[in-house]
Amino acid sequence: MQAANPVLKTPYPRGSGDSIEDARKALIMKNKVPVRVVRDLDNAIRKVAEMFDTEAVVVVGSQAVLMRWGNKAPDAMRTSGEIDMYPANKKLWEEAERRKAGADALYVEASEYIHQVAGEGSAFDEIHGFYVDGVDETTSPLPLGWQERAMYREVQLESGRTVTAVSPAIEDTLAAKMIRLRQKDVEFVQASYTFQPFDIADMKKRMESIQPHASYTQEYLDACRVQAFAFMDTLEKRAARNPIADLEKQLARILPEYPKDTHCAFYNLADNSVTIRKWEPDMGIFYKIDNPLGPAMVAKGFQHFVLDGKKVDKEVFDARLDAGPAPDAPAPPPWRMG
Repeated sequence: MQAANPVLKTPYPRGSGDSIEDARKALIMKNKVPVRVVRDLDNAIRKVAEMFDTEAVVVVGSQAVLMRWGNKAPDAMRTSGEIDMYPANKKLWEEAERRKAGADALYVEASEYIHQVAGEGSAFDEIHGFYVDGVDETTSPLPLGWQERAMYREVQLESGRTVTAVSPAIEDTLAAKMIRLRQKDVEFVQASYTFQPFDIADMKKRMESIQPHASYTQEYLDACRVQAFAFMDTLEKRAARNPIADLEKQLARILPEYPKDTHCAFYNLADNSVTIRKWEPDMGIFYKIDNPLGPAMVAKGFQHFVLDGKKVDKEVFDARLDAGPAPDAPAPPPWRMG
């Protein structure tokens, strides 16, 4: 059941014949801004982080483009009244809610709680001109292993602590969009291809890796891929651009050794650096910066040693290395298991 919104303090016009509800809706529409900007993304991330007391928030759907291109992304890609996301601690939060409610009682799911507090028509929507759509890890039909290519953004909360936003790479978001390929998805993909052409052959491989899950059956996915491949074949052939792949080649010589089964390297275009992160099974993402085999943050001119999210000096790191593997090493991601 959706929570009631607080009464607005803004005065409504008197004698106009409009009801309070009509005036409230008119005010909501007046505040709506169709094109999302990075400020909107950060406000949504802060809201969800505070609601769930989480260290990380996962952003999916069209507005994940803000994580890669920010306000430079074409307006056609940023035209949306919502931003889709979920807290990375969703499973743990829901388990706690289930325990509080009791074995046979109903409990509030994370997506429903987001809808109540920051969804369409909420006070958050009225104030900011957009709403947060609470989703989960099954909502977007993303390519297998999208977490290895994810984008990261640090956002500071009013409390002073920092929350990490994680989203699929733009190419993986495009692959998910082309599974549905509604008119708005066609326009989104066309705008993206014009702004920064992607490799069509690579995109088809990404789409082929999308696995059946939830309502996405194998038959449905196969039919969607046929339609999407035909659509991509109509795109003008242009040279693909992938700045992150270029950066990966540039930093290959300084990439440190790290556990390939449980960790992953991520490349940051902002400072031409590479960061090693550890797989977090409960979150379903690579999250904490960590490298038990060498520096976890590297660029030309600097390197930092980080263990389980905490920076350490070289002496502490060497002592940990001499002590052998940590006993609580995480299990590899499912797709990396043989």
